[in-house]
Amino acid sequence: MFWIISGYVSKETHMPNSTELVHRAIDLSDAEDYRGAVNLLTQAISADSSNAQAYFERGMALLNLDQGANAIADFDRALTIESEFPGARDWRARTLASLGDHQRAAHLCEVRQRRQCVKPGSLEDDDVHEPRLYPRARAGG
Repeated sequence: MFWIISGYVSKETHMPNSTELVHRAIDLSDAEDYRGAVNLLTQAISADSSNAQAYFERGMALLNLDQGANAIADFDRALTIESEFPGARDWRARTLASLGDHQRAAHLCEVRQRRQCVKPGSLEDDDVHEPRLYPRARAGG
């Protein structure tokens, strides 16, 4: 669609929504362009600050950039929005353990009584549904 305003022709452009940005960021992460993914996910969060997947995916990308503390903040935000977001609690526990905070990591597992909780640092996650598992993060970051 074109608009003519005072002799100026403007082509109306499609602005991607938060979900589209997340999907594009996932493609970048799959190609190991984690910085590009973080940039798109930040845009997705700006477009919709209630998108739990955007926070989770950005946390995963940040792990691959060795930014564990920032990843934890994103996992926390995803869990604030959606308390049972798949994978967020487990990756938060793993990240805490990798940063040396074993007590808080263990506490997360205790809080989840009767629910599966992957031990921090364990790769035994076959029963845990996670939207994205990035190679470096899966190997311990």
